[in-house]
Amino acid sequence: MSIRIDGTNTTANPGITGGDADTGLQFGTDEVSIVTGGTERAKVDSSGRLLVGTSSALTGSLSQFSKLVSLGNSLNTQGAYVSFGYGQAATSLSSGADIATINFTDNVAGQFASIRCDADGTTGSGDYPGRLVFSTTADGASTPTERMRIDSSGRLLAGTSSLAALGTVNAYSNSGIPGLRAVGGSSMGLGSAAMAVDKHANVSTTSQVFMVFTVNQQATGCGRINANGPSQAAFGTFSDRRLKENIVDMPPQLENICRLRPIEFDYIESEGGGHQTSFIAQEFEEVYPDAIGEREDGMKTLTGWGKTEAILVKAFQEAVEKINALEARLSALEGGAS
Repeated sequence: MSIRIDGTNTTANPGITGGDADTGLQFGTDEVSIVTGGTERAKVDSSGRLLVGTSSALTGSLSQFSKLVSLGNSLNTQGAYVSFGYGQAATSLSSGADIATINFTDNVAGQFASIRCDADGTTGSGDYPGRLVFSTTADGASTPTERMRIDSSGRLLAGTSSLAALGTVNAYSNSGIPGLRAVGGSSMGLGSAAMAVDKHANVSTTSQVFMVFTVNQQATGCGRINANGPSQAAFGTFSDRRLKENIVDMPPQLENICRLRPIEFDYIESEGGGHQTSFIAQEFEEVYPDAIGEREDGMKTLTGWGKTEAILVKAFQEAVEKINALEARLSALEGGAS
């Protein structure tokens, strides 16, 4: 192979080639291009940016970046570019400082999405915390908005940038919307789980914990879901004597239980329909108000008393009625005998 220097210096005839007339290096004003088959494929421009698949840098706020790599499609101007906010080691960057960003963009429409590396705290000597921020552009918007991040502790924050505000994983920040939702698609069979909790240890005692519920910024426990022997799981509460004070015997509850009204009913269509067995919250509240709460729309909820409890309460009330009837008959017989 021989090196040829061509004074024409065009894409059809690059200034320096290796013997192939339309493949080589083309020189412009303060820039160098790589040409193959008479077409420019990559360029180092006058700002030191490497442009691959495009002949010009993407427009916008790129002047803030010291270095740039652009990957584009010359046919439809769609592509991606990598921007570097800091081209050298930084020892005192503040939290949120942009280290580098991969931008997915169209020269005409603008940015569609981005993946950005930020400082996840103030950097210092030997201390370089970093996070990855994932952003997408909403319909009608012109720039991406953060949707999810992986922080320097390895926590996944979706829909929020703060663990203290909304949780480790939070799909939405709106009031009344679940922080984490597992959705089974329309093709998922009835026997397929929308979410599974698996543990490696082959232990089925109640010491095997599957899920924990807390409040007060994870400082106060509310309960757990534990294994409960072979093929069983159950809700567990914290019942150690050392966790309790002011311990007294419960007052008689027979009258209260007999005041409850177990019912059968059908849910309205907007609640999913279907036949069920339980209680009416307003009636239950008159007996045990601490079991009643409210959801976001003000509808009352009942906690700790459901289908099984309604059936058992009804059976207990029937037994009490029979006992009362037997006592009445016995009393009548004893009265007649006297």
